[in-house]
Amino acid sequence: MLGAMSPLVLLPGELFPGSLHAPTLAAQYIIKDVVLVAAGMVIASTWTGARIIAEPRSMRSTLRTRIPGVYAAVQAHASSHSGTTAVGDGVGPTRP
Repeated sequence: MLGAMSPLVLLPGELFPGSLHAPTLAAQYIIKDVVLVAAGMVIASTWTGARIIAEPRSMRSTLRTRIPGVYAAVQAHASSHSGTTAVGDGVGPTRP
């Protein structure tokens, strides 16, 4: 992995020339190799018994813990709409 990625670090001026810094064909091949090596590492680790565990949490459930003032603003906004009420955690409008 280090050998495949080293030209990106050692020769960035030659791999991303011009004002837009668009990758040359060589840079695209190096990036492809890095992606393939990373994908191979994931496949090898899952093949040997490692598990990928996702613990998804919705943005609404984490809103109060991330930004304290936003919860009050969202709740006030939801209750100010006519015909809607705040339900449960007070984050979204519902219809009666």
